Amino acid sequence: MDLSQDEREQLASLFNGVSHATRIAILQKIETSKSLSDIADDLDVTRGTLQNHIERMIEADLVYRPEETGRTYQLTPFGEYMRELIDAEAPVLVEAANHISEQAEAIEDSLDAAGVSMNEQTRERTVHTQSWEESINEIRQILDDV
Repeated sequence: MDLSQDEREQLASLFNGVSHATRIAILQKIETSKSLSDIADDLDVTRGTLQNHIERMIEADLVYRPEETGRTYQLTPFGEYMRELIDAEAPVLVEAANHISEQAEAIEDSLDAAGVSMNEQTRERTVHTQSWEESINEIRQILDDV
């Protein structure tokens, strides 16, 4: 499917609304917590920080302020969908991310053990490339098992 520029921007806005660990946590907590103070306490962030993240989520159309309910904020259908998507896919994505991270650590350790000398940028590229070259099939398998 070839998306138009407007469609790409719409999708980018939705994903931008969850492009921070705190916003993902807010998405998961907003309907179960009693207040923003509860959410801020649970996430160990200030009320101002929480409000800034919620404003980004409002801009992304993931959250809105209902006028007729006692709730301060509520998920939009987009927010509900993104929460369900994260809840369903997070375990496999985290497993795959952990696998590639462990592979990178092993390669770092082997470079250290071999006494390989290179500048930091070259080292990062080498570790990144080798991690993927050695793990690509395992990562595909993890992601295909969904």
